[in-house]
Amino acid sequence: MCGVDWTMVLRFVEGVSPFLGALIGIWLAAHLAVSGFRKQKTIERRADWYERVHRDLVQLKSAYAMAAVLADSVGKELESRLVKSVPEAQLTFIASSAEAALYAERGALEAVMALRTELESLSEAESKGQNTVQRVMETAHQIQVAADAVATEFRADMRMSPPPITLMQS
Repeated sequence: MCGVDWTMVLRFVEGVSPFLGALIGIWLAAHLAVSGFRKQKTIERRADWYERVHRDLVQLKSAYAMAAVLADSVGKELESRLVKSVPEAQLTFIASSAEAALYAERGALEAVMALRTELESLSEAESKGQNTVQRVMETAHQIQVAADAVATEFRADMRMSPPPITLMQS
């Protein structure tokens, strides 16, 4: 019968176990480090998206507000030209908002998507030659609502306290 020399087995386990433990420890540390890095990058991308969309919304609101004020003061003759002065801001916002499904929470996502739908509808109405002066003013208000939703959710997501003032402006 073949006998097992347990002394040799014990010495082998004593010799291999530190290396095996070190290997498992290194793998676990690397896994945790990569996981933490990925989470941090996701948070950074999310924060970047919120900041970018909020900035785009502020620029879009300014463009629409200017068009609404000027169109209101000069009349229908310049309405088409003024509404066409905002496409760059619109395109910038639409490009940023395309990532909403990746980064936005529910409230910001709904506000951004509703605004995109309104902008598309407004552009379509303008292309058909419809009077859009009143809709431009309403859209400027809807842009502010979306900006407030994005800012509020960003602050909540980053665990920041709410702003000391109400964000909504008339």
